[in-house]
Amino acid sequence: MLPKEKTDPQENPLCCALTYRRAADEGFVAGDGIGWSARTIRFQGLHPLAAGDAAEVRLEAVKGLFPPLMVLAEVSACQAIMGDRFEITGQIKGILTL
Repeated sequence: MLPKEKTDPQENPLCCALTYRRAADEGFVAGDGIGWSARTIRFQGLHPLAAGDAAEVRLEAVKGLFPPLMVLAEVSACQAIMGDRFEITGQIKGILTL
């Protein structure tokens, strides 16, 4: 299955490497950004998260755009896509500078 089309009309592309984890977990998992807005973040990764999970998403710095960031989000959707990858959507609850 291919990634979903954006559902937030305010969503902007998020083309950067990232790592993510369930807030209670110890290790981070590598992922790739898809899009984000003031309210939501979408990304892909190899490890699924369940709807309702609190997630921490570390965004790599993008020169000239933003420094390294930690996005705190509540997972609203997770669906299997190509191969063994998952597309995860979360509602942004906070953003911290690293």
